[in-house]
Amino acid sequence: MEIDTTKFDILSQGYVRDADTIYLVMARKLKPIKSADADSFTALGTSHGRDATTGYFRDKRMRLAKGRGPADLRPLGHVFATDGTQLYFTTQKVPPPDGIDLSAPGLSLRWFDENEVNMPHLALTDGAGVWMSLTTGPDRWIRLDGADFDTLAPLVEDVTLPWCAPYFRDVSRVWYRGLRLPDASPDAVRVCGAPMLTDGTRAWVGARLLDAPATRLAYIDRYHLRDDAGSDGVLLHHGDRVAFHAEADMTRTLATARPGTERADLTQILRDLFTTMATLFAHYPSLVSRVGKALSHMQENTPPAPDLPDFTSRLTTEGQIALDLADGTTLSQPATAWYSLGCHLWAHTTGRPAALLPYPPLGTMLPRSTDAQTQLITAHSAAFHALIARLWQAGHTDAARTLAHFTLCLARGYRDLSEDALQHLADLPRDLMSSLHYRPAHYHFGSTTNLAVARLIVADGWLDAPDIRDRIDVTSTLHGALLSTGKTALFFKEILPAVQSRFTAEPDAAVREQLATLLDAFLVKGQVDVEVNRVMHHAAMLPVIEFCIANAINTVFNRARLAETLWALNRDPEAEATAEALIAEIGEDAHLPGVYANRHIYRTPRLWFLRGRVDASWRKAPDLDTHKSRLDTLEAEYSALLDRYGKDAAQWPEMQDIRAAIDRYAAGIRAA
Repeated sequence: MEIDTTKFDILSQGYVRDADTIYLVMARKLKPIKSADADSFTALGTSHGRDATTGYFRDKRMRLAKGRGPADLRPLGHVFATDGTQLYFTTQKVPPPDGIDLSAPGLSLRWFDENEVNMPHLALTDGAGVWMSLTTGPDRWIRLDGADFDTLAPLVEDVTLPWCAPYFRDVSRVWYRGLRLPDASPDAVRVCGAPMLTDGTRAWVGARLLDAPATRLAYIDRYHLRDDAGSDGVLLHHGDRVAFHAEADMTRTLATARPGTERADLTQILRDLFTTMATLFAHYPSLVSRVGKALSHMQENTPPAPDLPDFTSRLTTEGQIALDLADGTTLSQPATAWYSLGCHLWAHTTGRPAALLPYPPLGTMLPRSTDAQTQLITAHSAAFHALIARLWQAGHTDAARTLAHFTLCLARGYRDLSEDALQHLADLPRDLMSSLHYRPAHYHFGSTTNLAVARLIVADGWLDAPDIRDRIDVTSTLHGALLSTGKTALFFKEILPAVQSRFTAEPDAAVREQLATLLDAFLVKGQVDVEVNRVMHHAAMLPVIEFCIANAINTVFNRARLAETLWALNRDPEAEATAEALIAEIGEDAHLPGVYANRHIYRTPRLWFLRGRVDASWRKAPDLDTHKSRLDTLEAEYSALLDRYGKDAAQWPEMQDIRAAIDRYAAGIRAA
């Protein structure tokens, strides 16, 4: 595109022209507006313009109201305009408030967000009346009689998004929708719920001033209730009860806190929880199974639960849960690391070394590292509410807040309130209701690619964030970005060192569980790339595997990964010794899962190792003869396994999969 610079003219910050064409000024280029008539075009500020026949928003033609023409188009600032009949947000028509004069000389509009996709709050005046908009709904416009337009604004809130609570203020007044709150000071109030307002001493639900002081109330987020008459309201924790407060003059107590002696026995709730975990570990292996689906399947099919050793439990003065087993063994972990404790109990039951057993939700978009914990918490909600209350009563308030964050925030969305759920909320301390209000750290990130968000987390020090909830969130975000990325090698190079460093330095057990799951996810991703994409990461994986084994992360499976990785690095004697040592320890018939979702479960370790050797055979070789030699070795090992397990083993699904993989490798050699 050639621009005639001899007749070039700047019309505004948004439009320029040459002799024949109007151009929209963009960040890095000029975009021709082919439909615009250069001779008659006039810029109306940065975002709007018109020619003799058409009004424009940037380079888009606007369909004005019937009977209105481009001469009637009047910009109101940013992406807003009017034609005297309709309002426009970009090119979208927005019905104006009833009674406004859109042609008045005093017409003015103020906006409170630069969002160009979803219309933000607006203040609008025609010089006679003042209106404020909600962002959605049929009753979008609210007339605020007597409001000062220049200082009118939505009240900023600290719990939910601003359009969920229609409170407004100007220099001297506060409104809820169109109702003025005569006793509320605009400088003192803040929105603390939807719809709830406080000045620190008093509290309002809608426009209704509550009798109870604000200091004795806690807003319970994530629930929306209506009374029998259809009135909106809020759910509040009073310290000794949970009550529904309607905007209309009505309060109803829904649940009253029970004495601690009436609550569930700690040993029993832990036995129920750990039995579920043991059933999961026994029947639904990690990687090929997801916890959520496994729990649903368990409810429908009731697989036999493994026999766990008898134990009693106690909460120590240090805030740990201790399990005293009948054989004299004591297992203990910080209460927030209950998942690790369940893993260690399973290891003790099966005679294996204690280790964390990650369960990444493979096959989902941006899989969260918290998935296993939150799914189990959801399945055992009563147990976790009881444990949180017990921790709080014992003075372990930080641990109670961490567990409440998992239980009240991460493990639950917007749910219907059953009688049990209400009772659980009432039994919890009022101060823990703030756990429902967390806004995840990753909501603030502007990066859009997996690698970019991972780099941002590391570069901006989010792994060291002072708020434990932020550390959990960004670790889980990294987990999802890693398992979804196509740039695995760069994650190993740039992101992994920061994760390992933080794992070593992290003081909190709950965060360490998430970091451990993330470290194991690096190995999951490495193996998937090998099997699916034939991209080898073994040199980068080896130190991670060794780190995980040293820190009791998925120890048995990572020892299997270690043998596979040593073979891929041409360290065959070490690989053979590692594999044989593991088989001697776990047994010839120990099952090992495939490396990602919906794959086979390998019924012996030797099958699993042959699968890995086939995958790794695609690695670079100095010549074709080396590949042929590898193929001969694979064929010999395949035949040896048939001799060991019998010819019928060729029909096992995992053996058929191995056979097909060997054949693909052979075909690749022939095609070379």
